[in-house]
Amino acid sequence: MSILKNNLTLPFVIPTTFPASVNKVALGNGETLIDLTTLTVTPDKVFKGVTFINSEGKIETGTYVPPAN
Repeated sequence: MSILKNNLTLPFVIPTTFPASVNKVALGNGETLIDLTTLTVTPDKVFKGVTFINSEGKIETGTYVPPAN
């Protein structure tokens, strides 16, 4: 899809707010497609600078730096 087909103009404006976080996606028939609520990962367990999604569905960045030998 090109910029011209969408009639968009430059520069693009990047929003400063985003929709609320989602930590579970369920289908209309009651089947759960994605469930992040059981994740136990925390920033101190993920390598520094690596982006991940926490159990609340929020984007975070890792802070773990392995000890030097």
